[in-house]
Amino acid sequence: MDQPRRRYDRIFSDEYLQGLETLAIDELRKRRTECEEVEAEVSLTRRLLQGKLDILKHDLDRRAAGGDTGIQSLKDKLGEILAERAEASEGISGQTKHNRVLVPASAEVQRREVEKLASDTLLSHMEDFSREELEEVVDRLTAAEREASQNRRRIQTVIDVIGGELVRRYKEGTEDPSALLTS
Repeated sequence: MDQPRRRYDRIFSDEYLQGLETLAIDELRKRRTECEEVEAEVSLTRRLLQGKLDILKHDLDRRAAGGDTGIQSLKDKLGEILAERAEASEGISGQTKHNRVLVPASAEVQRREVEKLASDTLLSHMEDFSREELEEVVDRLTAAEREASQNRRRIQTVIDVIGGELVRRYKEGTEDPSALLTS
């Protein structure tokens, strides 16, 4: 993930947010768009990691409980396993929380990176792995998911700062908000 890492480094540098009040409006929008693109990449990676973790944890729980073995029993329950996370994100009113989902141009890169962490063919040959081997993969994926979550929060903070500067300009009248309708 060399390309996104360089973008992270630039976005997370102190210089990225310095002097926002003097930047041209087009540069501010460009930075916000760049941050949104990187946030979409990180969000996709995070979702892929969470899906793999849900599957692996389910298999570990199934093994501990002495449940059905083999890949077919996992495939039979796959929809149920992945639906558990969607149910957990439901609000108090029972309505599912809908987030804006952006699929980054580099989606295949994120998928390959997650596959490397998950030992590539692990999910299709899970029964060949010992409990200890699965736990090692879960630990790796958990650490990667935690890092992705932290980076996502950091990027969202940068987006908020840039958005705040844009709002300030519109409120103070230094930029014309009607220009948004044509950009």
